Amino acid sequence: MSVYVPNEPHLVAVEAEVRKISPFAFITGSQVIGGATTKSDIDICIPIWDKDSILNEYADRPCTQSAYNSSVKVELQGYYLNFLFLHPRDFLGWYGATNICKTFPLCQHLHKYVRYTVFEMLVSLCKLTITDITVASNNLASEMKRFDKKEMKV
Repeated sequence: MSVYVPNEPHLVAVEAEVRKISPFAFITGSQVIGGATTKSDIDICIPIWDKDSILNEYADRPCTQSAYNSSVKVELQGYYLNFLFLHPRDFLGWYGATNICKTFPLCQHLHKYVRYTVFEMLVSLCKLTITDITVASNNLASEMKRFDKKEMKV
């Protein structure tokens, strides 16, 4: 579904594991657009309606919640997963921005803070292209398809 297909074995395994619970989940952040180190966590966008399923699945693991309760960091297979729970419009914005950054490798060579700023601007631009969104997975799937590489309309 997404432009990004993880090629690192640990990312493939993590994404497959998470997609069993949340089929629209995708990896974002430094693991995708560059700048990841051996200590980097794995940022995973999750639609808000899958939050309870994710929390229930990893309830037996130590976790750290963000101050605004919008993300949870969990350890899995020796890696730290940072689950980002996003409402549909934000989720689509992150999806589009992640695909754009992956499509244009220049983002990988930018300084961390510049990369972050560019990413946030792209999220905003992608959100502007969304005309109608409801909290329904079939609508989310069709909107996500617009941001796929073959149909990039941003």
